[in-house]
Amino acid sequence: MVHLRAIREPDILAVDDIWRKHHSSDFGVPSMDNVIESCTLESNGQVIGLGMVKLFAEGIIVLDKDIPLPSRAKGIIIGIDHALDVVKRAGLEQFHVFTDDPHYIEVLKKHWGFRIAPGTVLYREIDRG
Repeated sequence: MVHLRAIREPDILAVDDIWRKHHSSDFGVPSMDNVIESCTLESNGQVIGLGMVKLFAEGIIVLDKDIPLPSRAKGIIIGIDHALDVVKRAGLEQFHVFTDDPHYIEVLKKHWGFRIAPGTVLYREIDRG
């Protein structure tokens, strides 16, 4: 029977072993920064995993594409710089931007050091009603 329980100190070593064996080539050790909740997954007294929910900073900018390119570029520069400062002040460890515009991707990588995230991003809208 698999169940969730609170994390205990020895669980960290077990999860570290699981990460080394199965995930170390896919992603770095998850930090416990910005965690809303975390728990141990256990089956028959054995730690089989760790789950966590973390705060996630997403940058969104909506620009008028009818304005001249230099003004749009300046708007992006001011917006990204400000957003990075906000994320840093909030103590968050990552800042995410979603786009399918190849030019914008290159600008974000070149000027701000953004990287392409591995894997596929999935999301689900949460009914707050």
